[in-house]
Amino acid sequence: MDNAIRFGYTFSILKGYEFQKGTPFKEYLYRMYDLRMKYPKGDPTNDTAKLLQNALYGKFGMKPESTIIDTFDTTDPDQVELLDPTFPCS
Repeated sequence: MDNAIRFGYTFSILKGYEFQKGTPFKEYLYRMYDLRMKYPKGDPTNDTAKLLQNALYGKFGMKPESTIIDTFDTTDPDQVELLDPTFPCS
């Protein structure tokens, strides 16, 4: 969205969710943990509960930064000046 705004696009927010600060998945994690403890290691139920716990941690444990992608018109001399000299345009 940031790049689109820079290029003149506009957005209207039609719907959204507002979350309160807290631990919304605490009960879910405890439930998955209890499920794991009921079944021995190697049992499909134990493995599935563990995967669900790890997937949640993996998603919310990610850093919020992401790769920045910029577009340049290599025929425009002003934009070519902005490019890193280690990446030739021709």
